[in-house]
Amino acid sequence: MAWQSGLGRVTARFCPFCGQPIVPGGTFCPSCGASLVGSPAQTGSPGIPSPSVPLGVTPVLRYPPSPLATNAPSGASREADLRALSSIVTAAFIALIGAVISFADLFVSPTSALANVSTNASGTSVTLSISALAIFAILAGVSLFLLLIELVYYRDAFRTLAPHDARFSTPARLVLLLLVTTVIIAVLGLLLFYTLYEAVVCAGASGVITSACLNVDNTLALAGLLGLTAIGALVGFIGLLLGIWRLGSRYGDGKFKVGAILLIIPLLNVVGIILILVAARSTRFQIAAGASSTLTFG
Repeated sequence: MAWQSGLGRVTARFCPFCGQPIVPGGTFCPSCGASLVGSPAQTGSPGIPSPSVPLGVTPVLRYPPSPLATNAPSGASREADLRALSSIVTAAFIALIGAVISFADLFVSPTSALANVSTNASGTSVTLSISALAIFAILAGVSLFLLLIELVYYRDAFRTLAPHDARFSTPARLVLLLLVTTVIIAVLGLLLFYTLYEAVVCAGASGVITSACLNVDNTLALAGLLGLTAIGALVGFIGLLLGIWRLGSRYGDGKFKVGAILLIIPLLNVVGIILILVAARSTRFQIAAGASSTLTFG
């Protein structure tokens, strides 16, 4: 090491703070702006000449990049992350719209408006509201359609990440299971609803549903099959939550994990959707802008 404290000038060739080449005899590092007077410096092969900072001039400090920047995605992985996060943003946005429609479905057409059950001396009668049923069916159909589109985007996100991160292979398969079982549940639910509706119409004003109006064995078979399919849907839903949780682990953003937990809780699931949407948008922006030093890809 070579430096001259008496003259206040440095004869070293490399800055002891950032390791960049310096001009022998300079008082400030031209790369990081650190003062070199009275500081030991590293010696080695000659550096590239750079103008030294004049005395009395405040140097502009340039901080080296964070070590976390080395974890930033690049090449195919970076493109996969951008595409996957775009799919997550779309899925969360669709889920938010679906949640609003579902709330409207509950408050605009409550169960009490669908059927009126009255009891008198002659027995119990059930009167159906066709208009309320129509509104309920339309809103439920729209909600179901949005749910299916949402699941398609979630699965696309997990499938996109799976070749680069094996942790998303299982969520991708389970979300496919959820997608298929949701369609089956919708079909079975529609059949069961239609069967009960026909039984009520068949009963007429008396409101008494007899075996002639309802095939009990077929109805129970539909209900049993619906229950089994619902179990498969539950497994698929767990896979969806797992995939969202692992997004938080991959990108180092806890909002994904909190959002995954809140999706389980009724009403609070809307907050979870918003957190997932915000996390996906901010993470995608950071990657697209190259601000990857705040990300930890684990």
